[in-house]
Amino acid sequence: MVGFEFSVGLLEPSGCQKQPAIDQSQYQAECLAAKIEQVVWHATAAGVKNLRVELHEDEVILRGRCRTYYTKQIAQHVAMEAAVGWNLVNQIEVT
Repeated sequence: MVGFEFSVGLLEPSGCQKQPAIDQSQYQAECLAAKIEQVVWHATAAGVKNLRVELHEDEVILRGRCRTYYTKQIAQHVAMEAAVGWNLVNQIEVT
C-alpha cells in the first residue's frame, strides 16, 4: 500500500519522493508505480491484497490477490488509465 505525506499543503504518494541520488527516469517510474498503486487501492476499496506494481522496460505488472474476478477487472481498468503508453500485465490472482 502507498503511504502519504503532506508537502506544501498537497497530498503526495510517499513512494514518489524526489531524492538527489535517483536519476530522473527512475524517479518518474517510481512516481508512476506509486500512482498506479494509489488508484487501484482506491478503485477496488483495498480489495487487492499484497498489491505490487512493477515496471520492467515498457511493461507495468500488477501482482496481488483478490476475491473476485470483478475486482481484478477494476484494478486492470484503472491501472490502464494511469499507465497510458505502457503495456499492462495483470497477474493478480483471484482466490
